[in-house]
Amino acid sequence: MAKRSSIVLLAVLVCLFASTSRIDKVYGKDKKLQPEEVLAKHLESIGTPEARAAVKSRTAFGIAHVRRPIGTVPLILPEPGKQSDPNNFLIASTENKLGMILRFYDQDYPAEHFAFDGKDATVGITSKNRKSILGEFVNTYSGIMREGLFGGVLSTAWPLLNAQGSTYKLTYNVKVDNGIKLHQLTYTPKSRGYLNNIVVSIFFDFETYCHVMTEYAVMGNVNVHPTAFLIEKFGTFRKVDGLTLPHAYSIEYNTWGSISPWLWSVEIKQVLHNGPIDPQLFHVQQ
Repeated sequence: MAKRSSIVLLAVLVCLFASTSRIDKVYGKDKKLQPEEVLAKHLESIGTPEARAAVKSRTAFGIAHVRRPIGTVPLILPEPGKQSDPNNFLIASTENKLGMILRFYDQDYPAEHFAFDGKDATVGITSKNRKSILGEFVNTYSGIMREGLFGGVLSTAWPLLNAQGSTYKLTYNVKVDNGIKLHQLTYTPKSRGYLNNIVVSIFFDFETYCHVMTEYAVMGNVNVHPTAFLIEKFGTFRKVDGLTLPHAYSIEYNTWGSISPWLWSVEIKQVLHNGPIDPQLFHVQQ
């Protein structure tokens, strides 16, 4: 009788263990993904291999605004009703080349121009023979253009499109941002010459694996906390020629302890593939 009770108890425990295992799979901790898994799902989120391979160049046009921090010149540029160009934002790319222009029609802040021609990274001067705060950051850490990170999946230079023969290392984590879970890949180039003291984190939607944010954190000498942040955000994903691409784009710049960042925001109005691109877009003429 005791032996039979032991057998029944063992069977109950086995069933309980199996049930608990199933519950853990559903409600338990998230599976530790490998960077290669996230990368593969991210590429699927963009489009089929055939659709991705068909794109040799991309040009996107849109409407851009800049919001200056509290305590600086209180302007939102371009001001409503004073914008003379319906498309004052342009990003163009082919292979690893990139050109990005934002026009603001302001005497002190007329425009931004960021460019990489495959060899040299150049940044435009805004006024008074100097670069803007954004221009200084991109110029100092030009690796964000050289590596193809700047502009995210809006650019054909996006490094995650070509994992084979890559010159970077990826590590995986999970991040919770304002209560929203994101996949996080920390991007480490093999050569840090142009990204010295920068930690690059790339974030993806937890369900769709679309690229939604890249954070560039400048670390201080003691690495206690970043001294400055540049954050690119991407949203409003739509299909264009079989590819899912963001139609909302923004850049934030902030320093440690500041509560009011610079904010450049763009609404993408049109995306064109495989059209002609002026080579001058890929190099800034000062």
